Amino acid sequence: MGNYCVNRSNQVWNITRSNGGTDVIGKLYPNEIFAWVGGWEGNHSGTDYQRIYFRNSEGVPTHGWLAGPSGTGCLTLLPEVCYKEVIWKGDTYYAFKLRRDENYYSAQGGYMGTLPAGYIILTDRDAACGQSNPGLMNIYAFEAEEGIYADVGSAFIDAGLDKGSTMGKDCSFIGAIG
Repeated sequence: MGNYCVNRSNQVWNITRSNGGTDVIGKLYPNEIFAWVGGWEGNHSGTDYQRIYFRNSEGVPTHGWLAGPSGTGCLTLLPEVCYKEVIWKGDTYYAFKLRRDENYYSAQGGYMGTLPAGYIILTDRDAACGQSNPGLMNIYAFEAEEGIYADVGSAFIDAGLDKGSTMGKDCSFIGAIG
């Protein structure tokens, strides 16, 4: 499983169709979220290549490759820019407010419901993406009432990459950016 990240490098990155390729299929802008799904360091060229799931130039979520992002801030885990930290059931979770209604699903992929805009969701430090569907992010609870969280086990919420991916602008998750 991969992790949801945000580009905090203040750089625009070209995303290519293949690792080491020149076929640019999109760009990753500052404060844009994406799912990191794996790395590849097999070319011994000194450049690391990271496989990601992102919103491409046509606004369509797709897989692509990012060259050389390690150590730049590009692979910042999404919880680093959370709305707030919450202690729930004795553990620390990272809260995001929903910008719009989003569906959520069980770990097996079954539809569980729709969480409305304004609800707060809780994820852990990893902010894992779905293994079979990286467009989903792992959540554990949502705030049903002020300070009262509804346990959803280990569920997955649609990250809404088809609708927007820039924190503080059009991303489904509202955090500390913007």
